[in-house]
Amino acid sequence: MIWLGTTYRMRDEYAKAEKMLLEGRDILTRIDGGRGVADATWELGYLHLCRDEYDEAEASFNTASEFYKQGGDVKDGADTCWALGYLHRLRGEYPKAKALYTEAKEVYVQIGYPEYLAETYLGLGHIHQVEGDITMAEASYTEARAIFSRIGSKGRAALSGVGLGDIHRLRHQYDEAEVLYIGALDVFTQIGCPRNLSDTLFALAQLRDHQNPDKEAERLFKEACSIYRGLGVEKEALKCDAKLKDLYQKMGSSMEAHGQVE
Repeated sequence: MIWLGTTYRMRDEYAKAEKMLLEGRDILTRIDGGRGVADATWELGYLHLCRDEYDEAEASFNTASEFYKQGGDVKDGADTCWALGYLHRLRGEYPKAKALYTEAKEVYVQIGYPEYLAETYLGLGHIHQVEGDITMAEASYTEARAIFSRIGSKGRAALSGVGLGDIHRLRHQYDEAEVLYIGALDVFTQIGCPRNLSDTLFALAQLRDHQNPDKEAERLFKEACSIYRGLGVEKEALKCDAKLKDLYQKMGSSMEAHGQVE
């Protein structure tokens, strides 16, 4: 059940994922009470992160961490450290996030675990970008993309490419940014990853809005908004709504005249 719940979570089918993970955790609590419960709790934490439920995610990760400490598993401890770093990054607590990512990265280098090593580079890239250190952000995204490509993680390599697209956008290299965004959209559409698809649609919409506010920017914002709402990620959907309001003002029309923003 835990494996199935994780599979649903990776497909962004959050309601199904939660059902499987809760059922699996309850069964494992009755028959095991150890490692299996910790794994289910960690996965529930990550599911909460995907839905922007940060307090619930933190509680789940901390509970899982206590289990892992008892078992002395270095990799699992690093995974939880990485997850908490991700949580703090999403909250905008960048110094805490950076410290946790760095701690996890050191473990992954020592034990030779490329997948999550790449994830730490990806997370650090986001932090460097927000902090305005574009050179370090580019280096981190490039390293993440190279590792993901080497291990055959097509979706994560594409997501690293979105980060590089952001760097090009910030440098006003719009053609290069658009190529990376569109390439990522193709990958996310092929592999069925709606959350990353919606994030990339939003990034492409912002690029189009900055260059030439028009119906194409409107279409992209609406498509991203629809996916976010379908996933139950209302926080991001509201961002799209705000961007649409601004776009309609730029286009010389009111939001109400279009009747499209919820």
